[in-house]
Amino acid sequence: MGTRSLAAAKVSISATATVVNTMTSNTSRNSSGVQQLVLSLTLSSGVNANEANRAWEFRETLSSGSSRVIDVYDTGSIDTGAGAGNDINGQANLNEEIVFVGFVNENAVDAAGILEVEPDATNGWSPIGSHTAALGGGLRGQGWLAKAQPAEAAFAVTDASSHRVKVTANSAAVTYTVLLIGRDDADASSSSSSSSSSSSVSSSSSSSSSVSSVSSSSSSLSSSSASSTSSASSSSSSSP
Repeated sequence: MGTRSLAAAKVSISATATVVNTMTSNTSRNSSGVQQLVLSLTLSSGVNANEANRAWEFRETLSSGSSRVIDVYDTGSIDTGAGAGNDINGQANLNEEIVFVGFVNENAVDAAGILEVEPDATNGWSPIGSHTAALGGGLRGQGWLAKAQPAEAAFAVTDASSHRVKVTANSAAVTYTVLLIGRDDADASSSSSSSSSSSSVSSSSSSSSSVSSVSSSSSSLSSSSASSTSSASSSSSSSP
């Protein structure tokens, strides 16, 4: 079994809106200005700053009121097709740090289901924060949540104390996708076994903002809406 590496790992965020003011007395005259935020992060394979060597994606549908606990340290008993707790190549998926995490509610924009994302009550992973309907931060259809920490000290994961994220379908069934890009010191060097991952979150509009995709090489994780809000520094979230 070879040592894993990542190829072409990238996270990008582009949010653009053009603000237009049309004169009421003369509609041929108007003023406008572009407001935008553009961030791009390219990751080399490794365990230092601007590097990562783990990637994992999972998609499922939760029935109304049901929850799933995701162990971001070793992905627990979740089987995406290559064995429980394994990555796409069938190797154990361990994350000592998270460089990028993204969740998308793939329901239609006007669907009732709200995706809640929060630290689990038992050994919850606090860096994810609480995004629930009760707090007003739940993700409605086509809403997304993304956080990135490319520094050498990325979002820490501690097995048995801070590693569990709970997702819940509130009000109706929810289909969602989660993508993790992380690091594990066990594979600090490269070898013959490699995987590719990329993720992007983008938004653009004229007089409005629209959010499009978070994706990895194996399948795409996407969202789009006619009107949504996005913000980012080294983390970003959007809910239509």
